[in-house]
Amino acid sequence: TFFSPDTLESHIYLMRYLTKARGITMGMQTVGSVAAQVRNYLGNFLKLLATVNLGLGDIANPEWRKNLAFAHRAAIADVFKSYGKQARKFWRNEIDKLIRLGVFGESITTNLIDDLVGLSKAATDGQFDNKFNQIIGRPAMQIAKLAQDTYAAGDNIFKAMIFFSERAKYAKAMPELDKQNVDAELGITDLDRKAAQISRDIHWTYSLAPQIVQDLKRGPGVFIAPVITFTTEVI
Repeated sequence: TFFSPDTLESHIYLMRYLTKARGITMGMQTVGSVAAQVRNYLGNFLKLLATVNLGLGDIANPEWRKNLAFAHRAAIADVFKSYGKQARKFWRNEIDKLIRLGVFGESITTNLIDDLVGLSKAATDGQFDNKFNQIIGRPAMQIAKLAQDTYAAGDNIFKAMIFFSERAKYAKAMPELDKQNVDAELGITDLDRKAAQISRDIHWTYSLAPQIVQDLKRGPGVFIAPVITFTTEVI
């Protein structure tokens, strides 16, 4: 049963309900829109231009085109778990490396939707989640998850491109970094960490949003400025 309308619990419960509803509507406008999916993907090319990781010379560079193809294949493999002719172990190693470095998995939009929708899981008896799953159904939720993953892939591809470009620059300027503090499991070096940090700093990264922005997402501020995380990260 629901809480009585005059208790503190009822207000907290209602807030969770409204927050989850806000996350769903945001999802329909972004990851659930074909136009938004295409716009997000194409818009990321401008990010490469803005960070000086895409120029006329790069387009003609076989290594740059190879990295672009690799970034696409890694992002697609991560979404669909399809690894083509190459071994699954190879792709999982490369994908896990990018995840460990924070290059993959930091999409602003998809993480924000996850936060909003996931907040209601803290409800006292889980009643809302049970009813939500009954009404929407698991197949619909799986489709929504796929839409989120494909949207995030658009960000992952281009953050990986910045990572590859910055890595190539520092490999020439500071080659010794590629031999320092080598991770035995995934082969990550200080060169990888340096390039990944730059990629995270100059492309919008969910976990790097200021604390005040993180706090706004957990209260009424989410209804006033729901995309504030994206705005502050772009700035």
